[in-house]
Amino acid sequence: MKKRKLLTWSEAKVDKILRRRLPSSTYRVLVAVRLGDAIGTDPGEQLPDAEFQFLTRAHLDFLIVKNSYPSEPVVAVEFDGPHHDDPVQVSRDVLKNRLCQKSDLPLIRIRGPEIEEHDQVTVLDYIIDRFLAWQRESPGIMEEIRDYAASLDPVHLDQLIADSDPSLDPSFEFSLRHPFPGTQKVKARLLNRYGIATLDTPPRLRSKTLLLCDVEWEAQGLRNDEQFYTASRKAIVKRLDASADDIVFSAVRSASIRSWLPTDIDIPSPPDLPSVFECRSAQEVNEIGDLWLRRINNMWFPSLPGVSAWDIAENLAEYLAFRAVEDWAVGVANIRKNPPAGGPPTG
Repeated sequence: MKKRKLLTWSEAKVDKILRRRLPSSTYRVLVAVRLGDAIGTDPGEQLPDAEFQFLTRAHLDFLIVKNSYPSEPVVAVEFDGPHHDDPVQVSRDVLKNRLCQKSDLPLIRIRGPEIEEHDQVTVLDYIIDRFLAWQRESPGIMEEIRDYAASLDPVHLDQLIADSDPSLDPSFEFSLRHPFPGTQKVKARLLNRYGIATLDTPPRLRSKTLLLCDVEWEAQGLRNDEQFYTASRKAIVKRLDASADDIVFSAVRSASIRSWLPTDIDIPSPPDLPSVFECRSAQEVNEIGDLWLRRINNMWFPSLPGVSAWDIAENLAEYLAFRAVEDWAVGVANIRKNPPAGGPPTG
């Protein structure tokens, strides 16, 4: 007999991130919790045999609970390593998704990229920080929006509501206040080390630079692995005294974050669902409608306040685009310091 390690290297890193971000006075992080200890059936509720057996035998990698008595589960975190692509493991993951959905326990599934550091911050750090910040800030943001709405005349307010104006959306305002943490660090390095300004650089400092960097929208949506939302942003560097078409450098960077979890195997995907306009009978319309309904009913969007896959992917893509500019600036600076042999004379 011998002792066994409870966590792999990657799981240990997840554990470290959760414990350093969550205040111990409010939350506790539990490891390898039996699923049946975190969730359970209601009185008189009966599960199918497969679900009941899984409930009694499966474990959650991490369970975040409130640091109170009795402890109340808040959110579960699963680390999906490479083995999670195995068909057997996929079926287990789907079953765990379904049971957590039935019990209204939010479940975060992360992979290796979510624990990679970007300016000493990981995506998991960012997720937890946003969750905590939303609890602190959402009442104030909502109050600000109510005051703003009250200051408008009824016609103007009705038009903003009809247009789904983001100024009335607390989630939009919250996300503006919480970009990916490394973004401001990169902007500061671009300005201070390489003389590259950004749109939010104060005019008095921008006037002392020669280059301006901006990050624009490029694309967004579901990628081939449709559970993941992908945002792409394009970084553009140009001379301040040049025309808009005179671009010195450009690069596109993308970020993908899981946006929903399946609660059944073989959910119909859009490529397999023809348009109703292609149908030749009412029966075909009904069949396609049933497929779409099956798809929608088995797509679970775990609700964790302050955490949106869309916002996280877009803000991370923005950060990565600015980092691409920094990598380019570092390369240019190195070439100037160490010109290639046989190159043109400098000075």
